[in-house]
Amino acid sequence: VFERCDDLEDLLATALEPRRLYRACLSYDERHRAREAGFRWNHPVAGAWTRRLSEREARALPFPVQPVSA
Repeated sequence: VFERCDDLEDLLATALEPRRLYRACLSYDERHRAREAGFRWNHPVAGAWTRRLSEREARALPFPVQPVSA
């Protein structure tokens, strides 16, 4: 693994970033964008597209998201 992966340190740092639950802010007609980005419908928040993301991942999405309060 160490010989095959040139950026192992970066990958490990990215994997260790804290994550929180985010809700996709998309219309019904754009729901396919959330699905394609790995969001899940109705789980764990009923009636919403949600996914656990780091802040960096949330900023990189091509659509707005908002954190789900606990």
